[in-house]
Amino acid sequence: MIATWLCKAIALRFNTVDKPDDLVKTHKKPVACLGGVGVLIGFSVGILCGIYLVRGENFLPIVIRWLLGIIAGAAISCFVGVVDDIFNISPAKKMLGQIIAAVPIMLAGILPDFGEIVRPFGFQMSDGIAIAMGIPVVIFFVLGATNSLNLLDGLDGLCGGVTL
Repeated sequence: MIATWLCKAIALRFNTVDKPDDLVKTHKKPVACLGGVGVLIGFSVGILCGIYLVRGENFLPIVIRWLLGIIAGAAISCFVGVVDDIFNISPAKKMLGQIIAAVPIMLAGILPDFGEIVRPFGFQMSDGIAIAMGIPVVIFFVLGATNSLNLLDGLDGLCGGVTL
């Protein structure tokens, strides 16, 4: 909450605001942008506190890798959102940025395990095929999550409340 308040103050100071229009933006007065930066900061602090709390556990190295991959992907996605808020970039550039945001998540090893799905049916799947099938799934979920939140951003507080 503190980070969001600070980001709002910075956005108002530098006039980084979203102005209402008659089409999509239904708010009555200009609304500060950069709320996503505040949410990212709060999210990152929460993850780092969680890592601190589980220090010394045997599973910590893999959990750190996963969580840092998620933070990196979220930071890229947040950066794309800020650039879009300020410069109103094209949907293609926004989608490219969102696909790039999926890369650190996959590099951290967060992929669906298709081997577990097909094993009960007596099939085997090589790691290469499972990874090749998992990449579009992760990209689909990152694009879906990012754009669903972006679509909720039209009403004040709705995106933040749903994200919470």
